[in-house]
Amino acid sequence: MKEKKCRQREEPLVGPAIETSEPKWRSVAVCLGFLVLALAVRLFCAGHPELWGDEALSMWTARQPWMALLKPDTDFPPLHFLMVKASVLLFGSESEWVVRLPGILFGSMAVAIQVFFGRLLFRSLRVGVLSALFLALSLSHIHFSRDAHSYGVYLGLSALSFYLLSRILYAETRTWTTWVAYGFFTSLLCFTHFMGLLVCATQGI
Repeated sequence: MKEKKCRQREEPLVGPAIETSEPKWRSVAVCLGFLVLALAVRLFCAGHPELWGDEALSMWTARQPWMALLKPDTDFPPLHFLMVKASVLLFGSESEWVVRLPGILFGSMAVAIQVFFGRLLFRSLRVGVLSALFLALSLSHIHFSRDAHSYGVYLGLSALSFYLLSRILYAETRTWTTWVAYGFFTSLLCFTHFMGLLVCATQGI
């Protein structure tokens, strides 16, 4: 009996994941719920205030031709500007909320991913729910998600990159599609902000 208790104490809180008692459909449902919550909070009054500073620079840069955005002589990686340009063309408007939409979408995605992080790393849906709730209502996260710069996209792709890496390291089943997805989205991260290189360095450590 004592040996059994010792083994239970020695089990790490984070490590190779085992199946939790919660069904997977529940995690998906909770994830979608937090995605809707995060979008609602971030879209609320997204048209105010007016574009300023770096936001106006993002709008000006996105007005350039597609091929001009891909030139290597720009000060920032091009992915966010390409997304802003696509958003403007899709809605036919340069209003504030349209320009801020890419950051809002990816920032909200970062919130939803926390649900799966908790389930994977801590074997608990409850941990994922609390993590997602704190991030969904974080004032600083809301601010940077609604900034018409690359920060919101950077936050979303960083969360996705770390989640996929965690699946490679800790999930019971590892498939080649997870490796491909990790490489693809981490590459997109580096094409969004130069700080993506720091994320790669952190993951390498």
